[in-house]
Amino acid sequence: MCHATLLLSGIRSFIRAYENVMGGGTSVPLQKLSALYKDMKVRLVPGVLRRERLELFCHFFEQYSYWQNSLLAEYTLRQWRKDRV
Repeated sequence: MCHATLLLSGIRSFIRAYENVMGGGTSVPLQKLSALYKDMKVRLVPGVLRRERLELFCHFFEQYSYWQNSLLAEYTLRQWRKDRV
């Protein structure tokens, strides 16, 4: 779900199982945005069940052509190979 939508819905704590190498809303510095966002205190907990999410992403990219050869797919597959060594 869109990070901004969650923020506007009052959600301020997020668990990120897998990093978004392509950027995404969680990498936007809120303090540089308009008054609506700049004073929000957000908590981001990274790496929860990362290995399991990595495996799910790999299976997705191997099985479906959607987003194959994208920055996210290439990064994910490299991480998976590195993680298995």
